[in-house]
Amino acid sequence: MARGAMGMLRLLSIRGKGPQWQESDTTHLTGMGRSSRSNHYPVDRPGPTPYHSPMSYTELRQLLAGGDRRSIGRADEVVPRAKDSPSVVSALVRLMRDSDPVVSMRAADALEKISRTDPEVLMPHKHELLGEIAENSQQEVRWHLLQMLPRLRLIPTERTQALEIAAGSLHHPSRIVVADALTALFKLSAGDAVLMERAKEQADRLSSSPFAAVRSRAKRLISSACPKGSLCGPASGDFEP
Repeated sequence: MARGAMGMLRLLSIRGKGPQWQESDTTHLTGMGRSSRSNHYPVDRPGPTPYHSPMSYTELRQLLAGGDRRSIGRADEVVPRAKDSPSVVSALVRLMRDSDPVVSMRAADALEKISRTDPEVLMPHKHELLGEIAENSQQEVRWHLLQMLPRLRLIPTERTQALEIAAGSLHHPSRIVVADALTALFKLSAGDAVLMERAKEQADRLSSSPFAAVRSRAKRLISSACPKGSLCGPASGDFEP
């Protein structure tokens, strides 16, 4: 009996501990006050960073090509590859000038998405963005450029360039371009009372646009712009509406 009792106690002890390499269906162990899952499976521990093999310019272009401009294709696949990869970012800037409008559109889309969380990736290319890229009138490239311009750190002369790009885009045939141009104008003018007043004048003019999207954007920008120009950082310069 003694040997049998000892065996039973040992079995109960083992069952009480439970296998430590396997998740238990039991939420909490009796008397422990916390789950076995939290003991052996720390949910806050980050997983391994996915590895992305290097991508050449040709491979990147092939990834962005195909289909038509109604779809972004595989552009979203480029975004994680650009993290800590200046060569991918440089290739995207170059591809924004590609002769294939599908490729240039998707390159612009990918670069804009990357810059949402890491605007510094744009800084080595601000002269291209303010120069050659701004000369591209393709509507998809233009509206993505307008979204990126306020994310750049600009000296006064460069900010004036950006303001002129935004102001010039107010006459673009695309309603999306016009709406994004007006938004860029407000963000780039914030902090400068004179420029903000001119931006408000443009918004007031466009509040009677035949396009509902433009009217809505204009009215929203007018109502959200306060005297302190809180929409964005300080600005200086001038532009011709």
